[in-house]
Amino acid sequence: MDQMLYVNERLAAERQQRWLREAEHRRMMRQMMQARRAGGMRRAVGEAVMRLGAWVAGQSLADIIAPEGRLSSAG
Repeated sequence: MDQMLYVNERLAAERQQRWLREAEHRRMMRQMMQARRAGGMRRAVGEAVMRLGAWVAGQSLADIIAPEGRLSSAG
């Protein structure tokens, strides 16, 4: 009888450990996907800033800044 109790406890402990390992794996995979998405957004923003910088560099200051000192909406 004691042996069956021991076996059942071991099986329950193994199931719990497996569940914990799987939960940790799912959490890590979720973090990796979030990091990938964030990296893609950072890259897209960086590319947009570079395009904006190139556009600004190709324009005269008078074309970019309106007489009242704000950015011109004309493009």
